[in-house]
Amino acid sequence: MTSWSESMGEWRQRPLRDLVSLQRGYDLPAETRITGTVPVVGSGGISGWHNEAREEGPGVVVGRAGASIGKPTLVKGAYWPLNTTLFVKDFKGNDPRWVYYLFEITDFAGYNSGGAQPMLNRNYIADLQVRTPGISEQRAIADLLGALDDKISANDRVIANAESLMIVQAGNASSRTSVADLAEQHKATLSPGYFDAKVAHFSLPSFDEGKMPEIASGGSIKSNKILISEPCVLMSKLNPRIPRIWDLAALPGRMSLASTEFVALVPGRISSSLLWATLSEPSVSVDLAANVAGTSGSHQRVKPAELLALRVKDPRALAREVQQSIADLGVLCHLRRMESARLRVTRSQLLPLLMSGKVWVREAEKVVEGVV
Repeated sequence: MTSWSESMGEWRQRPLRDLVSLQRGYDLPAETRITGTVPVVGSGGISGWHNEAREEGPGVVVGRAGASIGKPTLVKGAYWPLNTTLFVKDFKGNDPRWVYYLFEITDFAGYNSGGAQPMLNRNYIADLQVRTPGISEQRAIADLLGALDDKISANDRVIANAESLMIVQAGNASSRTSVADLAEQHKATLSPGYFDAKVAHFSLPSFDEGKMPEIASGGSIKSNKILISEPCVLMSKLNPRIPRIWDLAALPGRMSLASTEFVALVPGRISSSLLWATLSEPSVSVDLAANVAGTSGSHQRVKPAELLALRVKDPRALAREVQQSIADLGVLCHLRRMESARLRVTRSQLLPLLMSGKVWVREAEKVVEGVV
């Protein structure tokens, strides 16, 4: 990791125009795109792919329109920034990744120059005063925060590959059975007022945000929840065309509650990961969606009885070593998600401190070493 050599006294206030030159992105209608390997970057991040680049990387792109106004995206290679963004045309000798982190902690909301549609105007933010260290400190900060981001990204890739392998392995089962023959629905619920002071809340938003439960105050939850006391699989009742299937291979060391929008399935004689892989086969969601056909999108809801009656591949027909492999991969995914959750907390704590010069890089390195 790059060693730091800047002193606190070398941080100084500078207008944003002295750090970077910003330019509006380019039009590229979806119907004109040719599939390729170049990321097309919109206000919310990468929104597609094209066969031609307009800018060389590394690049930093900032949303200038809509709900993602001010949201930065870091691009390592060549890219196409859309006209809904501003991108850094010239870094003026500053470290690109440090600039990305600078934009991440900068609140651009007050620089909206639009009317009904929020709009970020580069001229409005040109004189924004920013605390800036020298280039060696910029690189040290970027290296440290980048190491956290890179590790999280690596974990995401490991999880994605492991889950794909689990589904493929489970799909090799040669016989079929009903879901009810593999698991039973866990129905025990708990009412508000009986929740612990702190609980692990398995909700649809927490599934969508990284498949880690929210650690919440028990008093903040106002409705009945499913009390989870053993490994199981949560399957969303809502809109089966977009499956939300959650493998709870291990539980947190605190009271665990799940939204009643899930069906909680406790497996019998197989691991929760093996059940998850079986239910995650694409044909399962297709069959469930067929059961709610004719109901409009957001109102589609799977009935637990229909789920339990569904015919699926029988994972018990797989060789024992295959079953064990799937179970082991499920544990691996769980551990990687836990590690990434710790890294994200550490990142969120260190980001504003490092970017303001309130914490030395060397001090922050010790914190990161303790987490990793």
